[in-house]
Amino acid sequence: MGEKRQANIVVKHIKSEYGANPEFLWPDRYPGYAVFRHDNNKKWFALIMRIPISKFGIYENRQVNVVNLKIVDEVLDCVWQEDGIFPA
Repeated sequence: MGEKRQANIVVKHIKSEYGANPEFLWPDRYPGYAVFRHDNNKKWFALIMRIPISKFGIYENRQVNVVNLKIVDEVLDCVWQEDGIFPA
């Protein structure tokens, strides 16, 4: 599955599950960065962004889509055990 399609699936899931639409807060500097915020307090809970894959120690000249999620401390131990999960 292509990265763009995966990102679209994540966006649709966030919309349907949490009722949040993506906001593009930095269109000039980071045009593809999509921020999702809670309606009640406007605090962010997810960010979809495109970054160099070298940030993960893979030295190729390409970029990948990543999702940065805010999660509660109680689930951190479970999350870190999953492949493909990295600290922000």
